[in-house]
Amino acid sequence: ALSGAVTIRAVKRYAAGREYLDAHSEAGDRPDLTQMWVALSNNLALCHMKEKDHAKAVAVCSQIIGRQDSAVKAWFRRGNCQLQLGNLDEACDDLKRAAELAPGDAEIRGALQKAVQQKKEVRAKEKSAFSGVFNKMAAEDTAEERRQREEAEKEAAAAAAQAKKEAAEKAKAEKAKREEEERRKKKEEDERRKKAGLPANLEEQIAAQLPNGLTPSLKAQLDAQLPNLEAQLRGDTTQDTALFPPQQGFSTVKPEDLPEVNYSVPSFLKRKKR
Repeated sequence: ALSGAVTIRAVKRYAAGREYLDAHSEAGDRPDLTQMWVALSNNLALCHMKEKDHAKAVAVCSQIIGRQDSAVKAWFRRGNCQLQLGNLDEACDDLKRAAELAPGDAEIRGALQKAVQQKKEVRAKEKSAFSGVFNKMAAEDTAEERRQREEAEKEAAAAAAQAKKEAAEKAKAEKAKREEEERRKKKEEDERRKKAGLPANLEEQIAAQLPNGLTPSLKAQLDAQLPNLEAQLRGDTTQDTALFPPQQGFSTVKPEDLPEVNYSVPSFLKRKKR
């Protein structure tokens, strides 16, 4: 094993040798000089590995691979350095490439297996560590979704209740309006009948004297003949007097000459009792 001082001196010498060869551009055209540059670079990378400076070793190996893709040592050493740096994916890729270039090298196969195994273990630990976090997040998401759903249901129920209340209030107001209108019409009708001399409860009096009461059809007939009843009570003989025809033998009849008639039940509404 090289001591620290020796390693430092070796790094300087290997670096100087690389710089000298790089300064002569024609070296790229001479395979022997290229091979010398690769050898110096491999040794330089090994020195950086001895110093535990894996990042510098990776940089030197990358330079070698860039110039000579078939450099097995560069792939192998870069893979080991990537493994030390925790770059498991890159380490497996580099060692796999080295194994392809040197399939019979047991050391490379062993390093590749080690990297693959370490990658599996790290991924398993990460999965175990993050699974708890994911489960917690899923539980929180579920709780949040449940809370949102409950709030949405409450809002929907409140909206439905409000709509129902408004509909009931509207129906109540419309009913009150109809009732008020019916009362107004009834009041006007009562006043009109009072002026005409008809009792306000004419329909009730007539219904009380009919066997089957005042049926809808009879009520319709009565309503149709009310103007005639009023006209006769006013003495207006120009109106239709089919309900109460004038007495025979008189061409004209004055109101004061009419015999007293019971108007509570018109004759056409009377039914013979069985």
